[in-house]
Amino acid sequence: MNNLPENEPDPQRARPTVSDRRGRQRNMTRLELMVVRLTTFAGILGLGTALGAFFISQDVAGWITGLIIALVSFILTSALWAIRSS
Repeated sequence: MNNLPENEPDPQRARPTVSDRRGRQRNMTRLELMVVRLTTFAGILGLGTALGAFFISQDVAGWITGLIIALVSFILTSALWAIRSS
């Protein structure tokens, strides 16, 4: 089945890790991971809402406002996925 020695973890089953204040690595539980993802998602939505409100209050055209919000959301979401996969 698995050709790894018994004391080495299977890389396919590795759990996401995070550094604590002392620089040690620790595994994140599913609950912690879900909270981090939901918080980040809420932050991206909040930032998009704030940008939309700002641009509309400055009488910027609707299509430009939508384009800017979509680009910012795409960039932030891409960064989130890149961090998560590393």
